[in-house]
Amino acid sequence: MSLPTLIHVSDILKGKTLEQLARKYKVIVLNPLFNQADAAKNNFPTSNHIVYEQLPLEHGQFWYVANEYFRNPFIREYDDWLITQEWGYRKIRRFKLLIFLGSFLPKSFPNTRFFTFLEKLLISPSNKFKQLVNIHKPKLLITATPGYSYASFDAEMIIFAKKLGIKSVAIDSSFDNPYSQSKFSRETDYISVWSDRMKKDYVDFHHYTPEQVRVSGCLKFDHYFNDRLEKKVKNRELFLKSKGFDPTKKTIVCATPTPGNYPDRKEFMTMLLSARDNGALAGRPNILVRLHPLDVWEPYKSFTDIPGVHIERAGKQYLDDKETKNSKIIMEENDLVNLTEILMYGDAFINFVSTMILEAALFNLPSVCVGFPERQGKHSEFELIKDIVAMADEKVTKNLDELIVILNKFLTTPQSNDDMERDQKTVKEFIQFTDGLSWKRTVENIDAIMKTL
Repeated sequence: MSLPTLIHVSDILKGKTLEQLARKYKVIVLNPLFNQADAAKNNFPTSNHIVYEQLPLEHGQFWYVANEYFRNPFIREYDDWLITQEWGYRKIRRFKLLIFLGSFLPKSFPNTRFFTFLEKLLISPSNKFKQLVNIHKPKLLITATPGYSYASFDAEMIIFAKKLGIKSVAIDSSFDNPYSQSKFSRETDYISVWSDRMKKDYVDFHHYTPEQVRVSGCLKFDHYFNDRLEKKVKNRELFLKSKGFDPTKKTIVCATPTPGNYPDRKEFMTMLLSARDNGALAGRPNILVRLHPLDVWEPYKSFTDIPGVHIERAGKQYLDDKETKNSKIIMEENDLVNLTEILMYGDAFINFVSTMILEAALFNLPSVCVGFPERQGKHSEFELIKDIVAMADEKVTKNLDELIVILNKFLTTPQSNDDMERDQKTVKEFIQFTDGLSWKRTVENIDAIMKTL
């Protein structure tokens, strides 16, 4: 099993997936961050059938060059997508010449499969990987992703496995990855997805056959249902008091964006808190700010001692607090329960045009998107996101005044039956499973694959 980042550690190691797999198979957890001793210290699942192996990224510079200098400029089958034009091309101006040269190539070739073939020719498995294969004789490589740009460790493990004839399955891709990571797939032999809608995206756009795509549900959402079912959550009053809030007031929840997508986080917080303090927000509500797993503390530190404002990380800090493309935190069980409580007891939700719109819909939490400045508003037009925004009837605000108007509506007007029905429809379309058993379906799909090997 390959775990490239701390996000995937939280999704897989803190859920039930690994423990269930270890009841049937020996699982070797490969990762670049922690060893057996670290795993024990962080309360990761342990048994005689689980071995943690820390492997360095053997070809880190190769994956950077492959993604930025070759895949991004020369794979053109996704050029008609706005997300490619905005994120793949305009945001990476230093590759402008390569992108221009790539524009002369046909859209059908070269594609992701061609570059995966080249990577397989150029890269050889490390001695440590070959040694582990010789010792454990693995039948299947389980990865979090199909080797996306933010998961170079997965890319390396997939290519190593392909080189040695080991089949692979990805089990923890995010819902927008078929679009946001379109050029960076090293197609695994199988992939596990959230929903029928997500399966269609992989089959239509990513060279997977229907038989290769298994619909299992979303692993990282399982706890939302199980936390409540298992009565792990506090009541509203205790939860709000634990954040230093007045329980008689309404609460606005703000989920911060990734740093690279929205650099003006401090300016936004200044405007939001000024609006509250000037009486523009109805009832002077509590404001709870939850940092994105990739976000850093610096933009928010000047707001930490303001009454009625609580700012927190998403989990326990594991890596240095600097702006990188990698998660810095691990979400322990208490962090996962805390997130459930946040979504249960919030009264209005601010997000930055992210798929957290779906999580708000799960809890019937009224949500509004920050669509300003103009570059931020374009995110709502990206493929997939625009469908979520439309079905959820999510308002994408063009300025602070619009945001305040909608927040005040949420703070003063209860959700209607129509609002509830719209949320249910959104959840059914994009999430599909709400039983907390995505881990079980994932393991069953792995069992089915293992029977063919």
